Amino acid sequence: MSIRIETEKHVARCEKQRRIIGIDGVLRRNELPLRYRDIEKVWVRGSPDSPAIVFENSNIDTLVAGSSMTEGNFQHALSVLRVCGARLKEINCSVRELERTWNGREEFVI
Repeated sequence: MSIRIETEKHVARCEKQRRIIGIDGVLRRNELPLRYRDIEKVWVRGSPDSPAIVFENSNIDTLVAGSSMTEGNFQHALSVLRVCGARLKEINCSVRELERTWNGREEFVI
């Protein structure tokens, strides 16, 4: 699943800015694998209709529909999200492998 962030470019105070129009395709914190939640400090809060991407312990502003940020901060947020996405993909692959190999039944008689 991919995150989709729709933005609108504008200029404010002589700076390139982006206004967040919408965010779609994000997983809620409780939907993420535990291994991801233990490592990453990027998560989602808010309602399904209006999610907000929170960058915990970071100088990146929260991404929420209606907010604006400079182009540099937005590009930094995207790079962090790409790293998080790659890590999540890696974790999901290892979880699938674990589920494939750790199955079956055992019986213990004591």
